[in-house]
Amino acid sequence: MGNLWTIFRRELGAYYSSAIGYIFMIVFQVLSVGLFMTPFFTFLNADMRSFFGTMPIILGIFLPAVTMRLWAEERKQNTWEMLLTFPMQPHELVLGKFFASLVFFIVALLTTLTIPLMLLALGNPDLGPIVGAYVGTALLGAFFLAMGLFVSALCQDQIVAFVITLLA
Repeated sequence: MGNLWTIFRRELGAYYSSAIGYIFMIVFQVLSVGLFMTPFFTFLNADMRSFFGTMPIILGIFLPAVTMRLWAEERKQNTWEMLLTFPMQPHELVLGKFFASLVFFIVALLTTLTIPLMLLALGNPDLGPIVGAYVGTALLGAFFLAMGLFVSALCQDQIVAFVITLLA
């Protein structure tokens, strides 16, 4: 369990120690909220269907970018062999990388909670479907992350991993 935690902290720190992680979160927030606000003000309809309707497309583009470096970067920097020689089980390594990318995605998803808070201020929306849609989005994101992690493990190059995950 300690090895999993070490890999988790290393990978999560890699997301937040570079500008790429913050740029991803800002672009994700702007794009998802921007695509929601257009029909919201056009049709004067206070529901989140348009937000969650576009979320699979947004996740299908952004999450491969999150996972493309997880294994391919290890090979590129020649740290792959060193990782494999550490006294840890392979599942600790895989789960550490997966949970780090999942936490990064969940934090980015939580930044969109401003939309339901805005809807609560404007009216009385039913929170059950909103919570259910957020849980479903988190699970869909976990699926895309797992797929990207798998494809990144098969590829030598980050860009190839991104394109294959995008097409998968």
